[in-house]
Amino acid sequence: AMIITGIIIFEIRKKTKNILMILLPVIIGLLVFGLIFAKSIPSTISDYQKSSLSLRMAEWQGSFNAVLNRNVFRHLIGGGPETVYFTFFKYRPVAYNLSSEEQGVGPAQVRNYYLHLLSGIGLLGLLIYLYLLSLILKKAYLNAGNNYLDRGIFFSLSGITLLSIFYYQTDNVLLIFWTLTGLVLANNRKEEIMIKSRIMFLPLLILGIVIVLSGNRMLYADIFATESGVENIKTAIKINPFFDVYSRNLSKIYMNKMVAVKDSDKIQAEGFYLLSQKEGIRAYNINPVDIRNIRQLLLIQYYGGAYLNKKYHDNNIVLAEKLTELSPTDPNNWDLRGLVYLDLGRLSDAKKSFEYEKVLVPGKPGVYLHLGEVAKQTGRLEDAIGLYKIAIKLAPGWDFAEKELEKALKLLPQK
Repeated sequence: AMIITGIIIFEIRKKTKNILMILLPVIIGLLVFGLIFAKSIPSTISDYQKSSLSLRMAEWQGSFNAVLNRNVFRHLIGGGPETVYFTFFKYRPVAYNLSSEEQGVGPAQVRNYYLHLLSGIGLLGLLIYLYLLSLILKKAYLNAGNNYLDRGIFFSLSGITLLSIFYYQTDNVLLIFWTLTGLVLANNRKEEIMIKSRIMFLPLLILGIVIVLSGNRMLYADIFATESGVENIKTAIKINPFFDVYSRNLSKIYMNKMVAVKDSDKIQAEGFYLLSQKEGIRAYNINPVDIRNIRQLLLIQYYGGAYLNKKYHDNNIVLAEKLTELSPTDPNNWDLRGLVYLDLGRLSDAKKSFEYEKVLVPGKPGVYLHLGEVAKQTGRLEDAIGLYKIAIKLAPGWDFAEKELEKALKLLPQK
């Protein structure tokens, strides 16, 4: 649509200098898109907390808070490409629990590309990006009178630049963005990019070589990590030992192996547990504020305590409490915290965690099952039966809940 509009505007500009005639296609386009957008206004007003606008505002707020609560050095250079992911959770809105957008968008994406850059590469990086962007748009505009391709490129770039305010661009879109930019610059053969100062040539050359070599090393690590198999991920860790994702994924593989053999071979299961815990600790030590690392280490120690030895639960209380502190509105974190308390016999604390989980997401069947288990262990069998029935009502045909209900009914005194 942007390309077509651009072509029409430039064709009109050739035939008339009337500014109204030139802007007419833009006005028509805005009206059309405005009518489409207007359809979402009633639903946004009636249920703002679940609306896409509400989620965007929460993401923006989280990004701003993440930026403001860091030192001066990080203000300038940012905190890295995944900064948003492990800082957004603290400001995650409760509305996310009821919205399908949580899975579709995900917390790693602040739907404002400039805020995303500010969080990741800091004020200095954002200013450099905006400066380069302004040069590119200026060059594209100057070339736009030459032919249809350049006109389409200019309006495509303009559209992506504006859309970046409301939506975090994907890698595919950005690839197109920079490819089109390259076409614009390459098309202008009258000017050449030259390094005016020879003094800067050598430092820039060295920097370029370092970036290429580092990029290749990380690329090789990613190639190995994407291949299936433990040995490939181990190789990726050797190449890039500072990337926590590799260790976390390896921990998951070992954890699944442990669960698979827990009933048939306890010794082998114990070995897989220790390997999984080791990798989980490594990932956590690399990045202790990423809740994915906290959750993975907590999970492996929880399964180890549940299936192998209760002692593996010992360090989980600290992790569970840290998890809910970093992400207080995620019901899954409170569920894990409650399960840790439950397995350690701290029934009162487990009940509080599950009750808070129920507040965050009232219709989740699992929370009623867990509250039923707390009630059963405290001797309130009738309450437990009622909670199991609610879980089954919310998830008809749930075998595990039906079995727990059957067990509780057998424990009732015979009248």
